[in-house]
Order: sequence, then C-alpha cells, then structure tokens
Amino acid sequence: MKYRVWMMAALLAAALLAGCAGNGSSEESSAGGNDAAAGSCATVESSAAADEGESSQGEEIEPITMYFFHETACGSCNGTAEFVEVYSAQLEGIDQDQYPCQLYMYNTFQTTGRDKLTEVAEAWGLDPNDINEPAMLINGRVFNGMDAIESNLREQYLAAWEDGQMDDAEIKKENTLTEDQLFDGWEANPDNQTVVYFYRVTCDECNETAPVIEAMPDSVEVDGTETAVDLVEINSREGRNGDRVYAFFDAYQVPEEDQMVPIVFFKDSYLAGYDDISAHLTEMLEQGAGLNFSWPE
Repeated sequence: MKYRVWMMAALLAAALLAGCAGNGSSEESSAGGNDAAAGSCATVESSAAADEGESSQGEEIEPITMYFFHETACGSCNGTAEFVEVYSAQLEGIDQDQYPCQLYMYNTFQTTGRDKLTEVAEAWGLDPNDINEPAMLINGRVFNGMDAIESNLREQYLAAWEDGQMDDAEIKKENTLTEDQLFDGWEANPDNQTVVYFYRVTCDECNETAPVIEAMPDSVEVDGTETAVDLVEINSREGRNGDRVYAFFDAYQVPEEDQMVPIVFFKDSYLAGYDDISAHLTEMLEQGAGLNFSWPE
C-alpha cells in the first residue's frame, strides 16, 4: 500500500506543465492604492469564468490559497511590487489555468490588513506576532522576509498541489502539536513492512529517486513468507514534516553527512541519497528491514 501524507494525490508535479508565467489572482484590501493588483497575473475568476471553475476535463479544481502581507505606510508606494515580481518568476512555466492559485494581498498598516492577518493566524493556530511583514502564508506555513519567500514559494506551491492543500482545521491541528505529539495517531501494521520516504518536490535527487520508489514492490518474500510493504511518502517541507524528519534523525542517530533528502527509513536502519536507495532498497526489503516498525517517540 502506498500513500502520501495529507492526501493521496493524483496530481503530478505541476512544474512539468507548460503555461503562462505569473498567472494567479490577487485581491486588493479596501485600503486605497497601497495594494496593487498582481501585475500581469490573471485572476482565477476570469480564467475559470467560462467553465465555472472546472478543468477542460470537467473536474472541479480548487485553487491553492496564498496570502501576502506587507506593511506599507507610504500612500503612493507599491508594497506588493517586489512580491509580484518574485511570484511571477518563481511560478514561471506552471499552467495556472489547470493548477490555479487564489492570491490575497493585504497591507497591515491599515485596519483591513491587520484584521485579516489576525484572522488567518487564529484560524491556523499561529501567533500573529510571529508573522513579520513582508510575509507569505501558504498551506499552514509562514515565510517571513522576501529572501524566505523567494526560496520557498515555488516548492510550497507545488507541494500543495502534489500532496494536497490542508484545510484550516488540519493546519491548526498541525501548528498546535507539541514535539511529543508529532506522530500521535500514526500507525504501522506489525504484519507488514513499513518504509518511510522523505523527499522534497524541487529536489533534483528526489526526482531522480522517485522512479525507484514508485517501482518498489507491494510485497516481498521474507524467509519464505510473502510480506506486504506499506510505503509512507512525506514531503519534508509540508506542515510539521520538517520536525518529523528531525525526529527520525535523532531516533536513528543519523550522522550529519546523511541528514538529507531523499532518505528512506526502515525499523532501525535507513538509506540516504539516490545511490544508496537505488542500490539497496530491494535488498533491505528482502531482509525484512521494515518489519516491526514503530514511529519515533
């Protein structure tokens, strides 16, 4: 059995799709001219108006929701220009007619923006004081400062599509977990082998490793007994999954040179990097390395 954390998504990485650069949607706050529309970005409403939000195959597409908060006091200044430029550059080549994004931009120097920041923070279980403008919020994650936004925007966008966007309740649950609750409710079938695979969407070595993971058998023979294999694929950039991979590093005493993605964990061993995974994954399964697996405590 193979499944993705948060959602068993049928969508593949949208980065492979060709499309117009920088499309998306923006909403101006009611506060005058400080919030500019997203330049050349097309709105989700206009791009989907002809089919009322359905794809060309007739399947309804729910846009990804992204927030950008800035604090711009100058009445003649454009507080969104740099973000719009980054947004357009980072999402270049992604077909947002098929993979749309609903982008909302708010100026927190003004009442509407401050209220919206507080509203989103409370809905997501966050402290508003931990959100420092300029800030991007997407799929439960907060990125403060343009450097962090530029570094993470594309991957977070693709991750939301590939693994499924969390709703507010899921986001709040994730953000309010304590360190010792990270794996609460996560179960492993003791009769099967469990294989935990951490990856990132924009990681070249992860993309190279993906066919190896996808080709992993659903069952293998161990000491004459056919044993099912359960694969858990976890995007380390989504939700609290960064903390989860760190918990594995600690529990398995992974040395720093092996603290990376892609990485595969079994009961009490691991394989780090494409070369190790591609060379030894099948061998480890045939040895029953995933039997009697338990989540880190």
